[in-house]
This record gives sequence, C-alpha cells and structure tokens, in this order.
Amino acid sequence: MDIESAKKAGKVEGVYAVLKKLKFRQGEGQNSWKSLQAFFSDATDDINSSPVYGNDPMFDVLHKIPEGSHVKVHGIINEYGDEKQVRISSIRQAGPSDEDYDPSKLMRKTPNDIEEMFLYLEERAGSMSEGELRDITIGLVSQYAEELKKSPASVEIHHAYYGGLLEHVWRMLKIHEGIESLYPFSDRDVVISGIILHDLGKIFEYSLKKGGAPALTDSGELFGHIYIGASIIQNEATGIKAGELSPQVKNLLHIVLSHHGKREYGSPQPPKTAEAWLVHLIDYLESRMQIAGEEIKKIKPGKWSQQKIWPLENARLVNLRKKDE
Repeated sequence: MDIESAKKAGKVEGVYAVLKKLKFRQGEGQNSWKSLQAFFSDATDDINSSPVYGNDPMFDVLHKIPEGSHVKVHGIINEYGDEKQVRISSIRQAGPSDEDYDPSKLMRKTPNDIEEMFLYLEERAGSMSEGELRDITIGLVSQYAEELKKSPASVEIHHAYYGGLLEHVWRMLKIHEGIESLYPFSDRDVVISGIILHDLGKIFEYSLKKGGAPALTDSGELFGHIYIGASIIQNEATGIKAGELSPQVKNLLHIVLSHHGKREYGSPQPPKTAEAWLVHLIDYLESRMQIAGEEIKKIKPGKWSQQKIWPLENARLVNLRKKDE
C-alpha cells in the first residue's frame, strides 16, 4: 500500500524509504527521556512516525535502521495537529524477497512527466530570438540536462523531491507564457532565460541521499545556489563572447542575483529591472502556491492549520473547500 493510499485507509502496510530520523533527548538522570521519529516516503507522498520513546522495545529496532534504508512497516495512522503520523507496530529491513518491494517506487518524485517538462523547457528556450542570450541558455540547458531533470528545488521548503527543480521551472514558464502579452515592455528573451536559469546553481547546491532525501552539498553550504548559478552563467557568457557583457546578459545575471527579492532573503541585490521583477514575482507565486498546495492537503475542509507556515508569511492557512470538493 503506498503512502497516499495509506493516509486514506488509516493504516500503513507496505515498503517505504527512510528519509531521515530525528533524535530527541531531554533532561538528565532518572527524569530524562529520549525518543526517535522516522520519516518515510515513496513516490506518492511522505509521512512521519509518531515519536518512539526509549522505554518502547520498538526504539532499539528503529535506532538500528539507517537513514536511506528500505523498510517494511505496519502501523496505524494517527492525527497530530494538521499531520497524519504512523504509530509503528512493526518495522524491519525490506528487500527483493518482499513481494511488494520495488525500489523505483520508493523515491518521492514529481508527478509530472520529466521528459515532457524538459521538452517544453527546450521549446521555450528555442523560441528566443537568435543571439548570444539564446546561445547561453540553450548551451547550459544542454550541458546540464541530466542534472536539471533530477535535481530537487530545496531540502524541504518547496519541490523538495526528485525532478522538483524542473517542475518549478516548467510551471514558471507556463505562467509566463500566459501573461507575457500583458507586459510587452519587458524583454521576452531575458525573462525566458531568467526563468530557465535563475535556479541553475541548485544542481550543485543539493544532492539526493540514498532513499531520495534532498540534502545540501558542501558547495551548497559554502556558496549557495545564487553565487554558483551566476558564476556558471558568467563563465558561459565569457566563453561565447569575450569582453564587456551585453545588456541582456547583464540583465540575466541581475535576475539570478536578485530573484529572492530582498537581501534578507539571500539576494545580494533587490530587483532593479522590469524583467528581474517579473521573474522574482513569478518565482514567488509558483513556489508559494506549491507550498500552499502541499499544506492544504493536510487540513480538513472548514478547518485552519494548527501551526503557522513560515514560508507563507508565517500565517495559518484555512481550507474553505466543502467536504465533497
């Protein structure tokens, strides 16, 4: 049973990947306590376990299972606030001898077709006017095709799964295609290139651990995707045409440096061109709607989220849908 189905059925019985484990400890001596919490995933969804405390025999079993393992889990679904958790009744290592063991179905990934999304990205890049900017964009897309197809867009904030970065860019391109005629004063080629390349550095900022959990790389920790992406683009531009950067390439680099919108959000510069503003706002819209979509699935119709959601301006979210919608 996959995780999406398990949440609906109210019970867990299947093979999943262990994304990560969190250890908690409080107090000292006789009054101290410790607990473990595991996070499971498959291609359909993810779910975390209820805390397993040190006096529970299950604690030692879970403690010995490494992150990234594939495990067979049985348990009951409980609700804790906005979240559904699994209270583990049994867990063990899984393998080929298990009838329902299929490693290809255990990694959380985009539900959209990766090749179709990438083809659309290539088509949008190919629709740009002939010139240096088009050459840079197509050249980098071709050079890093495989990385773009598999990279997550974050560790946990948005699109934090296999193919998440491509999905994010694909949706941004779709949004721009729908509104580009409303803003004829913006440079279409710069915006398309900016959307495709604004997060390029994430292919080196993140990696996927065994089991599919996104993680920061050393380069991600040391430099961040904004610096990495700008460096890649500048090197590509210099290789194509030596000397002073063209206004379009300068604008592209500015988009990469400013797409978070504010210095306190990680951008060394705020947007200072119409194209940078457009890419920033489309990026913000798409990422926040993806977060809202993930969160709203956890909230029952007519109910509010019990916790504030910090990427959504640290506000609570309400599900105003009717039960039958």
